[in-house]
Amino acid sequence: RFSTLLTMAMGIILTFLDISVSQGDFTRNALINQTISVSLLVSSSLLILRYKGTLQQVREEEKKLNALFEASTEGILISDTSGSIVMMNQMAEQLFGYKRTDLIGENIDQLVPDRMRDRHRKLRERYYDRPITRPMGQGIELVIKNREGNEIPVEISLNYFYQDDEMYVISHIMDISERRRAQSELKQA
Repeated sequence: RFSTLLTMAMGIILTFLDISVSQGDFTRNALINQTISVSLLVSSSLLILRYKGTLQQVREEEKKLNALFEASTEGILISDTSGSIVMMNQMAEQLFGYKRTDLIGENIDQLVPDRMRDRHRKLRERYYDRPITRPMGQGIELVIKNREGNEIPVEISLNYFYQDDEMYVISHIMDISERRRAQSELKQA
């Protein structure tokens, strides 16, 4: 890229000099003006190339992060401080039985069984006041409600981040139905 720009700059300089020679304008001011013009052109071109390169890197990183988000084996929901779902991955779609277009903008409380909603809302509001990272397996028995109204036992870990001074909560949700079935079978045996 740089060699191409250098070649272009040299070509432009030679063109300006050729114009100056053909017009018989060898004044110091004319040459200085042409040198400044070429320098500005080269500098601008270098900045544009650097910006394009940085933009391409950002796009590549964004693709990797999106692939990581979508390929997770856990359902991931991201909600804002009002409880509105702002993002979710494919596994969350499968787990809840909703397309993301159905849930984005909706309140996360609708994914909690009716009998637990008030308690969940209070816990959620308390979490926003004092957010902490809560890993899975903390001995908390949780269930979610899918689109059909079925309750699914889950483990949920919580984390948070700030973007533009607004807090968001990341919920990693793991279906533990199979584990519960296996535990129940062991107890019966």
